[in-house]
Amino acid sequence: YNNSIGPEGAQALAEMISENVLPALDQLGGLSLNEHLDVMRLPQELQGASNKDILKFLRERAKDGGGIRMAVAKVVLVGPPWAGKTSMIHCLKTGQFLKDRAMTDGIVVTSLEVSAGDDTIEFLFYDLGGQEAYQTTHQFFLRTRAVFVVVWNPASLEESLTSDRCRVHRYARDVLDSAPEARMLFVTTRKDLGVREIGSEEQAFLAERYEDHF
Repeated sequence: YNNSIGPEGAQALAEMISENVLPALDQLGGLSLNEHLDVMRLPQELQGASNKDILKFLRERAKDGGGIRMAVAKVVLVGPPWAGKTSMIHCLKTGQFLKDRAMTDGIVVTSLEVSAGDDTIEFLFYDLGGQEAYQTTHQFFLRTRAVFVVVWNPASLEESLTSDRCRVHRYARDVLDSAPEARMLFVTTRKDLGVREIGSEEQAFLAERYEDHF
């Protein structure tokens, strides 16, 4: 079979299967699960495994209560190209700013484990490229329980944030169209380069526009 959903759709489907493998599912045409072990959070020893073996592994793990688990939080970042999403994730992970970064092509998933006493939480950051060509396939990743972060560079906006035509709202609407109960964080970038932060009027506008989602 030909895989017509593209690489992002295949990755999203693999993640969905890892979270809830259907009892009757035993064959998958056009999708190789062993190519998506990272997003499925499966051991690399399964690289040479067939779809059938991986599905069997997932069922056995589910029977055992999921094996050893840590708390996992998904954080999905959306926004225009060059907004600074990748640099923000890099800074959170390393404490350093990222220079000369190429534009994200499609999606990049980054894992960050944070320990507090005896507890460990894993943050999975989904860095969604802002190009319009990816808007359709990105909807696969928006239909999930996650913390959503809308990121933009205020200096690059052609319209005021308080205008309905401002493209920041397009990305926020994409989130809410796919996840109507989503909560969103709105983050501006480039403060270190002298770009102004949003003012109290703009914050009030966001709070009123997005109400319980803000």
